[in-house]
Amino acid sequence: MHTPAILIRNALALSVAACLAACGGSTSSDSTTSTSSAASTASGTSAQTPATTASLSTVVGSVTGFGSIVVDSVHYDDSSASVIRAKSSGVLANSDARLGQRVILTLDSRGAATKVEVLPELEGAVASINATLSRFVVNGLNVAVNTDAAAGPLTVFGGGYTSFADIKTADQVEIHGLAKADTAPGAAANTYVVQATRIEKQSDPLIEMRAGGYVQNLAISSGKTTFTLGSLTVDATASDIKPAGSTLVNGQYVSVQTTQAITANLLSASTIRIIDRKKDSTPNQIVRIASEISAVDTAAATFVLDGVTVSSKSAALSPTGAKVAVGVYARATGLFDANGVLQATEIKLRDESAPQVEIRGTVAKFTSLADFTVRGVPVDGSAAKLSDCPAAGIAEGQLLQVHGSITLTSPKVNASAIECIGAQASVAGETLDRKGLASSINTVTKTFVLTPRQGSAVTVTWTDKTFFDKKLSASALAGIRLEVEGAFAADGSLLARKISLDD
Repeated sequence: MHTPAILIRNALALSVAACLAACGGSTSSDSTTSTSSAASTASGTSAQTPATTASLSTVVGSVTGFGSIVVDSVHYDDSSASVIRAKSSGVLANSDARLGQRVILTLDSRGAATKVEVLPELEGAVASINATLSRFVVNGLNVAVNTDAAAGPLTVFGGGYTSFADIKTADQVEIHGLAKADTAPGAAANTYVVQATRIEKQSDPLIEMRAGGYVQNLAISSGKTTFTLGSLTVDATASDIKPAGSTLVNGQYVSVQTTQAITANLLSASTIRIIDRKKDSTPNQIVRIASEISAVDTAAATFVLDGVTVSSKSAALSPTGAKVAVGVYARATGLFDANGVLQATEIKLRDESAPQVEIRGTVAKFTSLADFTVRGVPVDGSAAKLSDCPAAGIAEGQLLQVHGSITLTSPKVNASAIECIGAQASVAGETLDRKGLASSINTVTKTFVLTPRQGSAVTVTWTDKTFFDKKLSASALAGIRLEVEGAFAADGSLLARKISLDD
């Protein structure tokens, strides 16, 4: 049986710190989205780096905040980005980004996001639960809650879940996470587990199921094609394989979707997307990937990150003194060479002491300082250091900058610091939250009027990029109380990014 790259282990080599330390360089900044220099090339082993300076074009990682979109502590301007996810038909549908989701950003030459693709690992029903190991099974694949901040973002719970204890057998869920070797006691050889970055309960019946992982046991016989993902058998015979013209091989990472019920751990695939980070990126442009390190080769000064081999020979490592090792969450920035190796210029390991979540937006659903939301994320600010906030305290509609972290016993972000930026003002360019009653719907101009309980009405404009809650349609908004997330334009109208029920 072919062993996928993520399962490769080098028992004697858990660190390349000595090699990385010799490379020198300064700590990479988390406050910028651009990379000024192209990746260096390992002498004699790789294609030459293009002479022109390349720009960052693709980012793969976990959502750790909003304001702009924050992916693994780096901000990216998403004011003009479309947020999408692929359906089983292959059609791209509008979506919304949420804390803990795994995403792929496509950036323009300025480093601003033009597209944010939400890529769940699993969608399906919970088949069984192992409370002792804090894990459960969905679509034949094991899912584990992450309790180690060094191994990546702690698991975010959503959709009504507040902790692992809320998960029940037969619940329909959406899982985001990292595929990693399963080292739990009793785990079979060459198997993997999905380390969840987000677990969200789905309130409506799922019409599509999804499973992601590494192709194993590929068999093509008598016109039938099958392979396994964990204990799930995938029938790929009638599937649409993307990109067009691609061929399945063992060890590939794939995302499989279907609209048919999964029975006896057999999934009949409608669409199979082969995910190749090199082929998916813009040629000769810099790529940034964040995931858990799954293998280290000290002699070659390489490690495996999200299925990609990364060379650290010319990389600046931060924080100072950190060690690259199996199981550590890392962010690598660089350029792919002709052999598909990411020649890294920067490698940043996860800093457990730094705030792990950052959110900028207006306060909504305010009950108390210990219970309010910003950008749809529940926040507990009871222990936070407040700055520039009014004497009367935080109130609904105020613009805040929140820094904090999450725990596995609460769905809320525990704020360590809150900065009050503004009150009910219409701040141009800021992503704000407004609630009210919808009226005067015009599907031609794509506008409606939103009238709050207090204050002035505002004209809301939507576009083809606007995400509508699945319970809403643009033509039937009249008389419904809505929550609109968007930014004010120069003419005073609110350009909507997301429209949902005010519940």
